[in-house]
This record gives sequence, C-alpha cells and structure tokens, in this order.
Amino acid sequence: MLFARTVALIAPLALLAGCATEIPLGEPDFSQPEVQAQTEALRAPFTTRQQVHTALGAPVLSAPDGSAEVFHVTARQQQLALVMMFPLPGFSLRHEAHTLVVYDGHDAVTGVDSAYRREEFGDVNQGVVLRAGEYEFVHAQSDLLLVTPDRHLAARAHGEPGCTVLAGCARPCRALPDEPASAGGVCWTRLQVDDGPAREAPLLQMPIWHLEDAAEPGSPDTGRSTMESGCEELGGQASNGSGPMCILAQYSMVPLLLAPGRHRLVATSKSLDGEARGEFECTAGAIVYAALDGEITERYSLSKQLGAGLRTAAATGRITFSRDPPPGLQGQRVILNW
Repeated sequence: MLFARTVALIAPLALLAGCATEIPLGEPDFSQPEVQAQTEALRAPFTTRQQVHTALGAPVLSAPDGSAEVFHVTARQQQLALVMMFPLPGFSLRHEAHTLVVYDGHDAVTGVDSAYRREEFGDVNQGVVLRAGEYEFVHAQSDLLLVTPDRHLAARAHGEPGCTVLAGCARPCRALPDEPASAGGVCWTRLQVDDGPAREAPLLQMPIWHLEDAAEPGSPDTGRSTMESGCEELGGQASNGSGPMCILAQYSMVPLLLAPGRHRLVATSKSLDGEARGEFECTAGAIVYAALDGEITERYSLSKQLGAGLRTAAATGRITFSRDPPPGLQGQRVILNW
C-alpha cells in the first residue's frame, strides 16, 4: 500500500518534468550516522585490534609493521525509476564506508578516522581523505596508505645495506582551479630505476567528493559551513560549480630502497612527450630526496594529439637529489603500499 501511494504521488511529477525520477527502495545496510557512531565506539579507551576486526572485518590495507590499517565496507541499494509514469528498474545507489585505525605497540587503538560516501550512477569519483596520528589514507585514482617521513624513516631496519630514496613532485602542476599556470610544474606519472621497468608512480591524486556526503546531521547551513572548513583543513577547495564539492590535490612521495653504487632515475608520463632524468651515488644508510620537476614546452592541438598517441604536450624535466628535504617535498607523506 505504501509503495502504491509513493508511485501515485511521484509519477505525475515525473510526467510534468519530462524525465525519470528514481526512488530508493528499502534501507541500505548502513547509514552515515551509524558509521559515525561506530567510529566513536572505536575511540573508546583500551579498544584492541581484535575488537576492531570483529567490528569491521579484515583490513584492505595495512602498514608493514601493522601500526595502521584501513577498512572498507560497501552496500548497494536498488532504485525504482519512473519514466512517464511507468516503473522500471533504476540504477543502484552505492554506499561506502572507509575507516583508518592506528595502533600502538600493544595493539591498542590510538586514532580513528572514517568517512561515508553515497554514490549514484554517473557521479564523479567519490574521493576520501582520512587522517589519524601520523598516517593518512587517500581514496582517489588509487588507494594509498601514507605516513610522515619521520615515522617511515624511523621504521627502517638497522644496518640496511643500501640507501633510502624518497621521490616526489617538486612543484604543483596546476591541479586546482586557482593555481596559476605560470607556477605549475610537470606531474610525471612513471618512474624507472636504472634499466628496470617503468612503474606508475601515484605522486599526485585528485580526491573529489560531494560535501553533502560529509555533512553532520542537523542544520543544513551549519553542516555546509563545517564541511567547507573541513575541506580547507585538508588542503582542498570547496567548489559550487555543479553542487557543493571538495576538490583536493594530494602530493605524495614514493620510497625506493637501492643498493650502494651509482643509480639513474628517469621520470616520464604517458600523456607527455619528454622526460626528467638524473643520476646520484647511493651510500649505505643514506637518505636521499629526489625532486622531480619540469616545464611544458608545447601544448599539442587536437590533430597533433591524435598523431602523437593521444599525448597532450611536450615537456622537459630534471631530477634534483639532496640529503635534506627540498622545499617542494616538505610536508609530503610517504606511500606505504607502492
């Protein structure tokens, strides 16, 4: 009876609008308030790793030493589409919950952060950025577990025979709308060591999410202000172009453990002609920062892109090595699952 009344009320509106109206059916397996309540419960004193696993299941990502874990839960909710008063199966809604948990050396929880996302068909990537303690989780083009350089370097095995290289983008590449083109560098996406294979290097990720999905229950105006502040605290920008959204450019460093001796790094991009390269001497126990940089020298027309394998521009580049973190890499975290 309730279903029939709902159809009777909404069908005329769909007819007048001349488009389909989708109605979620039933309730999802979890909601945003439930995710928030579960997160608060895990923050209780003396919560253990076993209790976390009982509540959230097996982690999808873990730090090598087990000091941080990431959990992911997904549920789908079917929708009914009304097209000119005719009910048809609609696209399903996707509900996601991501949780980052940090532990001490005794498997006790010391930090928790979580996010709820509701995704409809055709939505942009529902990005996530979570922070707890010295760790960060990014869900965007890739899923990355990150840690501060100090924590990563402190966890290195004593007496390592080689050196640790931390490679990252030296300058932003105008990823955000208000970044001036003149100040932008090149975002190289592949990294090759000596004669080894070139690997995709997720040095730049672009998490984007609807601010409504991060709203706290309560007043819409208050929630909107809180969401925008939270977006800016993460280093993102709030945009109202197609509804309130948070857009974030997330730069990170990839770690390399190399044997002593002379090494060559080559950085390239599948969307650019050109490369950045550099050589350095690796000594046992040393920490080396590799700053990848470059400039666009020519932007291709559409016809030239077609003839260049869909590459969009030509660029020149360089890699600068140093024992101390250069300004461009300061503040960037290290990727643990690369």
